Amino acid sequence: MNRVAVAFALCWLPLLVWARPLQLLVIARYQPLHTPFYQEWFEAAGLEYALTPCTPARCERLIEGSEQIDGELVRVSGYESAHPALKAVGAPIGSVRVYASGSGSWPPAEGDQYGCQRGSLWCRRQLPAQRLTWLNDQEQGELMLKRGRIQWLIYFWPGAEERGSEQGHKIARLDYFLYLRRDQEPAARRLEEAQQRLMLSGRWRQMQQRLLTLFANQGTEGEPARP
Repeated sequence: MNRVAVAFALCWLPLLVWARPLQLLVIARYQPLHTPFYQEWFEAAGLEYALTPCTPARCERLIEGSEQIDGELVRVSGYESAHPALKAVGAPIGSVRVYASGSGSWPPAEGDQYGCQRGSLWCRRQLPAQRLTWLNDQEQGELMLKRGRIQWLIYFWPGAEERGSEQGHKIARLDYFLYLRRDQEPAARRLEEAQQRLMLSGRWRQMQQRLLTLFANQGTEGEPARP
């Protein structure tokens, strides 16, 4: 009898583990904006998830320090180079354009100082640390730019649409994804299959447009995860 019970438990264990809600991190300030998008996607995949809001820096520490965390809701392409245990799931959720606002021409002069919102992985990797000032918000950067304490303000704008040249110099376009740990391959496969169905029906594009509308209504000057 005990052998039968053990065999039964072993057969069902993978399904029970799979059925566990995925534990995901999300940048706290963007959680309300992303919730409708991910609820629909995960429901289409037949999966459940639980969110832990955090600052960008704390999210990075948690994803490295806890095996109980299964992934991050939104991170820019290439995030896996800093976190090899993670893998991007499916097609991009959306795009982000990186702009530099300043009074000079681009590329910048040697010695120019940059301002970038705190927690940006892109700024950390692409800009020299000794010439980078971390900002708490866009308003602080605009004030420092006006006072000449920085020469360039870096900011991120969600969506594929180009902005006018008066908004600054476009210096990069980034795609961002849902990231899961590589050992969550079954869940990733279900999400990718659901994504394909949503794309074929046209619903995925509608979900992306709804997300962009939410950001526009919030008046945000940054992309969802500060790449």
